[in-house]
Amino acid sequence: MHIACMIGSLSKGGSERVMCNLIQYFIEHNHQVTLVTQYKGNDEYPLDDRVNRIISDINPERVGNNRVLNFIRRFQKLRNIWKTEKPDAILVFIGKNNFMALLTAWGLHIPVVVSVRADPDQEYPNRWMRFMARHLFKKAAGVILQTRECMEFFPKAVQRKSVILHNPVNEVFFENPYEGDREHTIVTVGRIDENKNQALLLRAFALIAADYPDYQILLYGKGDQEENLKQKFSDRKQKTFTPDYTGLPAGETWTYSISAAFGRGGF
Repeated sequence: MHIACMIGSLSKGGSERVMCNLIQYFIEHNHQVTLVTQYKGNDEYPLDDRVNRIISDINPERVGNNRVLNFIRRFQKLRNIWKTEKPDAILVFIGKNNFMALLTAWGLHIPVVVSVRADPDQEYPNRWMRFMARHLFKKAAGVILQTRECMEFFPKAVQRKSVILHNPVNEVFFENPYEGDREHTIVTVGRIDENKNQALLLRAFALIAADYPDYQILLYGKGDQEENLKQKFSDRKQKTFTPDYTGLPAGETWTYSISAAFGRGGF
């Protein structure tokens, strides 16, 4: 089977990692895979040499000042990719990519499976995008979601062709399970933003921090909510817990405190 996968890039994020894991699975099960990305980033996940990779964005010399014309050129190039490659199915990840795959494959008789990798309200943040998602997804062969709450965002016509699939985990993480004493540390890795909602973890831990003084939380990541979290926690005078934050890849470290008042809803 020839499977075309589509995503913005393979820059090191969660959705990109899942896409790479799926591609490797397809390859190891003797499927032909074409990966279509809008661009190639500077620091990307490695890709199997057997994958045919195509960049869908238009060449810089074809980019003009007219945004409508640029969109038409990108649309035509992506549609020509589907016509040339003739995949048996298209699997696409994230946001506007889902729209572009459905629109450019329209009438080509190629089933398109779209995947929403986050809360749809976050992935489609404005009224126009939500309208498009709720109606255009009716044309998809399938819709992959991650929670029941995500499914409720869509009308019944989309829900009927939807399936809830949790993120896959690479089998390598189960090959050599750790045995022995563990550090009393809760670790979370991800972009620091409202969608990932690290604040919920900190609010929950604040309720029990005093009962577990030897535990700490490590947040790995960067994002637009980083300064917000620092400010909201560092202002508290009543210290019940002082976790560390380690920012990757720079390795910056800072500490902040969680107060009992915060745990009761002070934030």
